[in-house]
Amino acid sequence: MTIEESKNIQKRIFTYCTAHPDLAGSGIIKGMDPDNGKVVLQKNGIEKRVSIDILEKNLFDFDNFVEKEEIETLNNVNSLNDLVIEEPIEQLDTTSISDKVPTNLEELNKCIVSKNENLINKALESFAIDSTGKININKAIKIVTDNSVENVIDCIKNNKKLPTSLNSYDITGKCIVNKENSENIEINNLIDLSFDNILVYVEAAKLKNINFTAEQITNAKNKYTTQVNDRINVLGLNKKEEKIDIPNALPTTNDITSDIKPDTDIAKAGFADIIILTIIVLIYAVIIVNLIMKIK
Repeated sequence: MTIEESKNIQKRIFTYCTAHPDLAGSGIIKGMDPDNGKVVLQKNGIEKRVSIDILEKNLFDFDNFVEKEEIETLNNVNSLNDLVIEEPIEQLDTTSISDKVPTNLEELNKCIVSKNENLINKALESFAIDSTGKININKAIKIVTDNSVENVIDCIKNNKKLPTSLNSYDITGKCIVNKENSENIEINNLIDLSFDNILVYVEAAKLKNINFTAEQITNAKNKYTTQVNDRINVLGLNKKEEKIDIPNALPTTNDITSDIKPDTDIAKAGFADIIILTIIVLIYAVIIVNLIMKIK
C-alpha cells in the first residue's frame, strides 16, 4: 500500500466517523490497519477488520457485529435446514459394503488400500490365530502360500487356467470359481499369477509394521517356485509319456528268409564264419531229409 492510498483511507475513515458520531463515541472504530488499510473494529472483546467500502455502503451490522452478507448467508442456511427437516428422514443401511468383513482377496485388498485395520483383523481372526490367541500375519501368509501351490497343481493336473481376478479367491487364497480349460500349461506363468495372491498379505503386513524388503520378497518367490516344483515332482506331473516308434510296415516272410539266407561263398568267410555256415548247411540238410521221408 502506497502512502497516498493510506492517506486516502484515513481521510475516508475520518469522514465516516464525522457522519456517525455515535459510533465514533462508542469506541468501536479503533482506526486503520496499516498493513492492509482495513478499518479495525472492536466490540465485547471481539476484533474485526473490514474495508471502508463496507462501512460507507452500510453493509455492516454493528448490533450483531457481522457483515450483512454473512447474516443473509446464515438466514439462507437456516431456511435450507428448515426445508431438510420437513423432508422425511430415510433410514440408512448401516451394513454398507464398506463395513462388511471381506470374504475374498479383492475385498481384503480394498480394506488394505483404505487402511481399514478393523475389518482386516476380523477377516484374519477367521483363520490366522496363533496358540496365544493373537492374529499372526505370518500364519496367514503360510496358509495362503500353501493354497496357492494347490491352485497351481490343480491347473496342471486338469489342464486349467488360473483366474487372474482377486475376487476369484477367498481370503485364504483358495480358488472359489470354476477354472477355464487350457491347452497350453505354462508352469512359470502359473507361479507368477499365484504369487500375486501372496503379495496381498505382504501389503497387509505393512499395516502391522511388518515390512519386507525387495530382496526378501525375491527370495520368498524363489522358495515358492521350489515348493511348487517339488510338489510337481512328488506327484509325477513332470513325467512325459514314453513314445514307442511303430514301423509303418512289417517285413514279409520272404524278406525275413532272404535276410537270414546263408552265404555259401566259403572263400569270403573267416574261421568262425566257416563253422557257423557249416552248422547252417547241416540244418538245411536235415530239413531236406525229413521232407523226403515224409513224401515217401
